[in-house]
Amino acid sequence: MMHKKKIIWQIVFSFIILGFCINLFAQNEKNDKTELSKNMSIKLQQKVLLSDEQAKKIENILSEYIRSNSQSVDQASSDKKIVALLDERQKAKFEIIKNDWWNEINRAASGR
Repeated sequence: MMHKKKIIWQIVFSFIILGFCINLFAQNEKNDKTELSKNMSIKLQQKVLLSDEQAKKIENILSEYIRSNSQSVDQASSDKKIVALLDERQKAKFEIIKNDWWNEINRAASGR
């Protein structure tokens, strides 16, 4: 009887540890995606000379884009939202770098 209780407690303990590990992994993945959207908005801010307000809005757009696992938020619509925030000079600079910038985001978001 004592042996069965010991086995049951080991199983319960194993499930608790497994749950903790899964939660930790999910939290790290969320932080990585948040960090990516922040870093890429800062990179764009430096290249296109965004205001802090524009950079924060772009960070939110990127966060939504990166976290979306479905086609509900696609690159084209996110790109349009970003362009809508820019003035004419910023748009011209963005057009020059946007393909490389989006490629970098997509590579990092997919883990490549």
